[in-house]
Amino acid sequence: MKGVQTTKKDSFSEWRKNIKERLYAQKLNIRSFIWIQLNYTTQNEQANTVQAVIFEKKDRTNLSPNLIPQITSKFQDYGFNCFYLDFSTLDASDLHHLLDMELSNNPTKVSYTDYWEYRRDTRPQSCLACDIDSIEVGANSFYCIEAAQLFDTSSKPVAITHILRTFGLRKSKVNPFQYIVQSKFANSIHSQAFILFHKIDNDILNEKETVYLLKNDTCFHNMLFDIQARFTKANEGEFIDKYSDYLTSNLQEFQNIYQCYKLLRIIY
Repeated sequence: MKGVQTTKKDSFSEWRKNIKERLYAQKLNIRSFIWIQLNYTTQNEQANTVQAVIFEKKDRTNLSPNLIPQITSKFQDYGFNCFYLDFSTLDASDLHHLLDMELSNNPTKVSYTDYWEYRRDTRPQSCLACDIDSIEVGANSFYCIEAAQLFDTSSKPVAITHILRTFGLRKSKVNPFQYIVQSKFANSIHSQAFILFHKIDNDILNEKETVYLLKNDTCFHNMLFDIQARFTKANEGEFIDKYSDYLTSNLQEFQNIYQCYKLLRIIY
C-alpha cells in the first residue's frame, strides 16, 4: 500500500483496509474482512476452548455495519459467544462480568483505548487472548489469515531460515496455543486457517515482493512446540535440516500478495 505510514504490527491490516477496490476490479469474490479477538482457555495441546469472540470497533477493520449482525449471527450459530465492543463509549468497570473473566487486578480506569489496553491493566487470569488478523468474508464462507513479517522473501530457502528465526528468536517465546486456537476456530466455522508470510519496508507492507502461505495445522503446531522448547541461534542449522522438507513442500509461493489473494477466489 503506497503512501500510508503505519507500524509493523498494523502493516497488514492497513494494507488490507485499502485494497477493497483493487480486489473488486480483479473480480475476486471477497465481500469484506473482519479483525477479531478470541478469549480462550488451554490445558494441553488438544484442549483449547474459545470463551468469547470479540468484535472491536476500531480502525483495523473495514467491516460494514450492516454485516456485523450477519457475521455475529453466523458465529453464534456455530456455538460462540460474540461481543461487539466500542471502547469510545464503553464503561469498562463491568466488562469482566460481561465476558465472564476473573481479573488479577481491578480496572484502574472507567474507559480504555481498546481491549488490549484493558487486558494489560487488569491481567485476566481465567483466559488468554489472541487475534486473527483477517477473516476474509466470502459470499458463503470465511477464510482465516494470520500475517507474519519476514525480513527476506527472495527465495524459499531464504524464507525458511527467516520463518524459523521469526518464531524462534522473538523477544517473547512463541505461543503455539495461539495458533492451535485459531485453527480450531477456523474449523468450527467451516473455514481454513493460514499463515501469510510477507515483507515490510519502512513499516509498509511490500505488495510487490514474494509472499508465502502455510496451512495452520497440526504439523505447523508441532514445529512451533519444538521451536519453543529448543530453538537457539546456535542450533539454527539443526532446525533448518529438520524442517526444510516440510516447509519446502508446504509453503505455497506467490509472486506477490495479490497473486496470493487470487487463491481465495478458488477456495470460495
